[in-house]
Amino acid sequence: MGRRKLYHSKEERRLAKNSTSRRHYDRNKSAISEQRSVRTAEPSQVDPEVTKQKSGNDHSIANSGKEPQKGHPLRPSQDLSYWVQQVRKLHAKHTRGLLFEQKPFNYVDNLYHEASVTGTTSQINEAMVEHSNLIRSIEKCQEKILNLSGIAEEWKAAEDVRLAVAKVLRSLEDMACAYLEDPLKVEERHQNFELLYQTVFK
Repeated sequence: MGRRKLYHSKEERRLAKNSTSRRHYDRNKSAISEQRSVRTAEPSQVDPEVTKQKSGNDHSIANSGKEPQKGHPLRPSQDLSYWVQQVRKLHAKHTRGLLFEQKPFNYVDNLYHEASVTGTTSQINEAMVEHSNLIRSIEKCQEKILNLSGIAEEWKAAEDVRLAVAKVLRSLEDMACAYLEDPLKVEERHQNFELLYQTVFK
């Protein structure tokens, strides 16, 4: 026998959805408020590469009569340990700066309920931008690590971080697309555990 129909009109469904989302919002108000207070345009934690030495410095070396040393050690920004450290900082930025030490499921679920309460996906869209920027920064580090050590343990560790961030981003994109396709069906998909984050973060 099929499941008993809970709602008999769109108005009943809307009221029930608002009531559920409001209760969730009230229970998690502090965490959600903290997320909303984060500035969306944080400066990147990945330092830019050190630029080439100025021509004046090269000229002074030439005038000294000394031969430039061969096999000069890499500058700090080109060292493997530097880029490994940048990946660690980006990982910390994701877990503490974006997720606020929450599990990914709870982070995305809070954004879902906030969208249900406010009727807008602006917070989901902002989170997507933040995660996209973070992935680009990680990929930059991966490229440097690949050039220095190949596909070694350091690169694989960076890839694990990138995949974790990408999984959250895919879940956010799935939710944003669901709201674009039919906002009224998002609640039904949520109740049936059909949203991507409800399966990938079990």
